[in-house]
Amino acid sequence: MTKIHNKKLLFAAILPTIATAVIIAYLLASPTQQASAAQTPPPQVTRLGYDVETVDSYIAKGGKSIAKVEIPVKQVDVIRGSTAEVDLHLKHIAASASPFASVNVKVLPLKGYTWYPASLASSTTFEQRVQAAETGNLIPGSVDLGSLVTFSETNSLAIGAGNEHIVKMFITIPKNLPDDIVGQGAFINIPIEVTDDSGNPDTVFVQSGGIKFQVVG
Repeated sequence: MTKIHNKKLLFAAILPTIATAVIIAYLLASPTQQASAAQTPPPQVTRLGYDVETVDSYIAKGGKSIAKVEIPVKQVDVIRGSTAEVDLHLKHIAASASPFASVNVKVLPLKGYTWYPASLASSTTFEQRVQAAETGNLIPGSVDLGSLVTFSETNSLAIGAGNEHIVKMFITIPKNLPDDIVGQGAFINIPIEVTDDSGNPDTVFVQSGGIKFQVVG
């Protein structure tokens, strides 16, 4: 069973009527300038075999380990032509007296996130943006967020119970982005893939994390 946790993502609205589960995440602009980023979530980013929605219910049903992404800051400001660096704390939290010896955590590349500046969002239709997300054919002027974000480590990491591993995330904003992008930004949810020490993807409770970035100059 696939479970997507932390459903109340800031600036995101889940649209169940879209067959591909497209998510529209609103950019961090003023209400009159809000633009949107359409995301088709990568399949099987977080999986859980237990029929649970919360950490408490997972523990109550015999859950053993929690894999969590913690980010020490909520927002990072970036200037065009520069790169911001953010530490991602990948944690293995014991949920019982006998947790898994380790869990395997892998940070996945961003796929399916498209950033629309306010001017472009106002000149395109919702259907056009959804179609672009589904087909991967970018609308001219939009930005593939996956091209802006990289990670210091993309291999699977074995993290022992009670331990953590820090992976650095880099957000690079191209120098040639137009002036109207200043003051705007987006929320990035960090996709991770987790298995237990036997390679089972359905037994670990996953709490992903995210961060806002904003272009300030």
